[in-house]
Amino acid sequence: MKRLGPELKKPELKTPQVLKDLYDDLRDRRLLPLVGLLVVAIVAVPFLLAQDAEEAGGPLGGGPEEARPASQLTVVQATPGLRDYRKRLRARTPTDPFDQRFDSPVLKGAQLNDPPGGSEEGSSDGGTSSDGGSSGGTEGSEPVDGGNEAPADSGGKPQVTVVAWSADVRIARSGGATDEARRKSAKAEPYVKEGVLPQTPLPSEKAPVATYLGPAREGTGVVGKALFLVSRDVVSVFGDVYCAEGDEVCQLVEVPIGATVSFVYGQSEVTYTITVQSIDQVTTQAGSK
Repeated sequence: MKRLGPELKKPELKTPQVLKDLYDDLRDRRLLPLVGLLVVAIVAVPFLLAQDAEEAGGPLGGGPEEARPASQLTVVQATPGLRDYRKRLRARTPTDPFDQRFDSPVLKGAQLNDPPGGSEEGSSDGGTSSDGGSSGGTEGSEPVDGGNEAPADSGGKPQVTVVAWSADVRIARSGGATDEARRKSAKAEPYVKEGVLPQTPLPSEKAPVATYLGPAREGTGVVGKALFLVSRDVVSVFGDVYCAEGDEVCQLVEVPIGATVSFVYGQSEVTYTITVQSIDQVTTQAGSK
């Protein structure tokens, strides 16, 4: 008897290729029995453990009266802190921090800048060089290059030669904003200050109107001008001079030899006039310490 309608086919079940390859490998290597035992053990072990726990009287090994409910928790007091230092340091021994535990390096016989290829005899103290001269170490030996030495005095100390440019200046005081300042200016007489060295305030340290800095050399190297640093208390500067620095009030002036510059100084507005008469080179010698 034929059925009416379309013919229904059973679905074909195909084994995945990975499982098929795995089965073939286990079969070829004769590992199928071992795999079977592992599967049986995996299934049977949980049941066996549960049965042993029931026979022992609970998961903690006590009797039924000692069994605790799963919802009960045990609270333990926490005691944080550092471990006792005696336990931490018991493997170490105390040492004296002021006791020298290391040997100092031995520098006896050591030399610096030994000549390349030199022998031990040539590198020792008091050895001779290839030209027959002493190779160093002896007291009183002269320099090899024969350089000039500074002259020494009778005591054997070397002399230091100092070269400076001193100036002879004429200083005059006049004027003033107050009666007292004018009376002092009337009594003050012009005077000449000779041998003024650089970094010297003029006319004095109490009234440092301008500080002599030294000569201002021109492009040819000829000394023809003196350089002065103007004080901040100077109100105005005038004269036949060149202002090297400053906008409203000149801060650095160059005064030619024979020229005159005037400074209005302080609240009393006293005028100090300085005339550069000459600039000379001074050479002095001082023993070095």
